Amino acid sequence: MKQRSLLIIFTLFTTIIFAQTKTNWSPEQCLKLKNISAVAPSPDGSKVLYTVREALMTDDRSEYVNQVFLCNADGSSTIQLTKGDKNSANPKWSPDGKWIAFTSSRDGKNNLYVLPVGGGEAEKVTDVKSGVGNFDWSYDWSPNGNMIAFVMIDAVADKEEKSKKSKNDWYFMDEEVKQNRLFVLWLNKKDTAGKRIQKQITKENYNINAFDWSPDGKTIAYSHGRSPEQNDNVYSDISLIDIESETQNQLQRQVQAKQIHYSAPMEN
Repeated sequence: MKQRSLLIIFTLFTTIIFAQTKTNWSPEQCLKLKNISAVAPSPDGSKVLYTVREALMTDDRSEYVNQVFLCNADGSSTIQLTKGDKNSANPKWSPDGKWIAFTSSRDGKNNLYVLPVGGGEAEKVTDVKSGVGNFDWSYDWSPNGNMIAFVMIDAVADKEEKSKKSKNDWYFMDEEVKQNRLFVLWLNKKDTAGKRIQKQITKENYNINAFDWSPDGKTIAYSHGRSPEQNDNVYSDISLIDIESETQNQLQRQVQAKQIHYSAPMEN
């Protein structure tokens, strides 16, 4: 009887302790979780780029921030390539596996950066007014690694900027829609000011939805809709543009497609 009483007392005691220490899953705990948000194996399969996303909660900021990491294919020798409280995302290997490109907002606007795998500092290769697109297909290396094509949304016009500063920034909804345009950046060509040469290769008033390089790197195929608005992007047209001459050919009209990919000719 005495042993039974002691067992009851012990059970009650442990139940009270468990009730006091038990915790519930909370939104705060969810925000503490770190997630893998992108993975990119190297061309030879020996290394892996990936991004880790975590929540940044301060008095004046509430957002998710990504940082880029590099490791061997077996998970060893992990190196954090980017740091700080600014977002760095969408890492991609150069075709020869010697360089890494990524987008980052460390200087305010979302720009493209390149980093040598062998070591060194990341270099900003674009200096845009509006920002390079912040999604996985927003940029891509050319097959030879000499160029990077990227998508950038229209910049705010000087008139809009002036109106915003003077607090006279009322507007009519959808009166001036900002479109995503396609640009090409030459990594091995610079202008007289020492900046890498880039040019806008789509000038028509439509929105770029996706693009892909041809295997020879001379042309780009891209899909485009009337605007970024949801109803205008249900159906897209596909066009082909020559990089040097900027000659365009529309291949197909009104196809429901968000991603397009070039295929190299099959060998006999």
